[in-house]
Amino acid sequence: AEDIACVVDSYAPDFVKMHNGKVTDTPITKDFWSGTFMLVDIAMYYDIQENVAINQASLRYTETVTTTDGSDLGLPASNDFPWNQTFVQNEEALITVDDNCKMRLWDQHGDEAEQREVERAADEILC
Repeated sequence: AEDIACVVDSYAPDFVKMHNGKVTDTPITKDFWSGTFMLVDIAMYYDIQENVAINQASLRYTETVTTTDGSDLGLPASNDFPWNQTFVQNEEALITVDDNCKMRLWDQHGDEAEQREVERAADEILC
């Protein structure tokens, strides 16, 4: 199980997430992460991890997102879209942290089509 308190604690109060230069307005709350982890499983595989400046790191990674099959939501298990789908996203990110190592900025760049498919599946599950 994911440690939601630890996840939330890793962000600075002024945290901003960007995707391809746009602020995503991602809420960093226990409710957000509890809901996220109920709907999807996220795995990240890092190709490159390097410190590029004081309090900054650069990552290149593949993110694999798998949606729930619905059974953990009390629904019959399904493999029909958007249920039990796996999406692969190739991304790069520049991460800025404060002096307490809390993330202040996650500035990622990746393929818009890959991102839209994940968002489309999440929207269909929620709606």
